[in-house]
Amino acid sequence: MREAENDDTQIEYIDIGGGFPSQNALKGIYLPPEQAVPSVNDYVNAVTSALREGTKYRLAAGRPLPRLIFESGRAIVDDTQVLLTTVVGTKRLADGRKTVILDGGTNLLFTAYWYNHQVKLTKESQGPIEDTILYGPLCMNIDVVRHSIHLPPLTAGDLLVVESVGAYNNTQWMQFIEYRPNVVLVHEDGQVSVIRKAEDLSVMCAQDNLPKHLSVPFLDLNKHSRLGKHIEAAS
Repeated sequence: MREAENDDTQIEYIDIGGGFPSQNALKGIYLPPEQAVPSVNDYVNAVTSALREGTKYRLAAGRPLPRLIFESGRAIVDDTQVLLTTVVGTKRLADGRKTVILDGGTNLLFTAYWYNHQVKLTKESQGPIEDTILYGPLCMNIDVVRHSIHLPPLTAGDLLVVESVGAYNNTQWMQFIEYRPNVVLVHEDGQVSVIRKAEDLSVMCAQDNLPKHLSVPFLDLNKHSRLGKHIEAAS
């Protein structure tokens, strides 16, 4: 920083960007997030200590320190949203592993590719706990919400809560095979407001524009195609 200001340029602010993690469990990390993820205070101390060390010359000259800007969106909003998904089927793979198919997959939960999201049941379930794979509804073998999670027996219609999903999912989700659902806001008093309506076929077709010459499903070949002329010549 001092070298950058040698030509009388004065840096007014430093934006260190994002990177502040949430309490989600990143894949490949053995420890739980409350142990593996540094606290916000740890991040603050590391950043401000380096900033103070690198700006001592400004303090010595009586010049103000630059404004520090950081983008902590993920750490702030990740635990503000959950995904409610319903079991639509169960089966066992050829190797005996138990699988559950959900009506919400990576089309709604793109971060499942790098997080082991926490999954909770909304009711008590009896039976032995088994290692389970949670699949989404898409026709792709990569549509996996959790590759391994210990759950009791589930049946079609059971409701699961996946959390925390407030960072990146609504900006990365996609309309593929399944319509995207309602997004609702739960107020402090328990009231619920729909803040994004669920999609249907009309939503999917709203932006389509069919050229006029393609709007008639069955054209007279003799009038509208070269094939028609070939048919006339052959006859």
